[in-house]
Amino acid sequence: MLSTRSRHHGAISPHRRQHRPNRRTTLCPTCSSVLREGHDCCSHDIAHHWKAMPAHVKDYILDQGHLSNDGFISVNSLVNFWSAPQNMAMTQRVDICGAAWYLALLYLRLGFLNEARALTINGAFIHQCITTSIEYIVEVCASKDTTDNIMVKLARCAEGFYATESPEKMESFIQRYLPPDYQKTMTTFANLSTRTEVMGYVNQISDDFHST
Repeated sequence: MLSTRSRHHGAISPHRRQHRPNRRTTLCPTCSSVLREGHDCCSHDIAHHWKAMPAHVKDYILDQGHLSNDGFISVNSLVNFWSAPQNMAMTQRVDICGAAWYLALLYLRLGFLNEARALTINGAFIHQCITTSIEYIVEVCASKDTTDNIMVKLARCAEGFYATESPEKMESFIQRYLPPDYQKTMTTFANLSTRTEVMGYVNQISDDFHST
């Protein structure tokens, strides 16, 4: 989807210098997107960004744990999972929120829509936790209010949930929070190796998530 191809017709004149392709232009063998020099395929980025989350979180997201039995988004399921004692601290981690959305964008480009939706939804839920708190969400969801009113109170959740209605809306939503320069930062994160470098990345994006 992201690659561009050009065809050259006719023979090249022996009197003209033959154009040589830019050696720095590399296409990802998985999604055919153009990669910057020194960066690996998006499959490497996917594997690396999943490392930001424990295995049981990855399983919950990829197993579509946020869905109810009738296939709709279940806020109660999200609340029950993310408010569990072993998960609550992660609801304030901006690196997990950013990783979820960046993974969603990668999966979206690869055509894996279910995975992209699940990551978008969970990222939006964590974003809501960051801007308010998991305790606030628990309180709102425990009220006897209507679903519409609950979604008004959980505006960050609602924005992400509604974005999953189509691939176009999802990409637009993610691009809003992860503009091109920000995505470059996320790609750089996949190539960081030391804790100091990783924490520098986390500090760099922290203010962005708290201000959006």
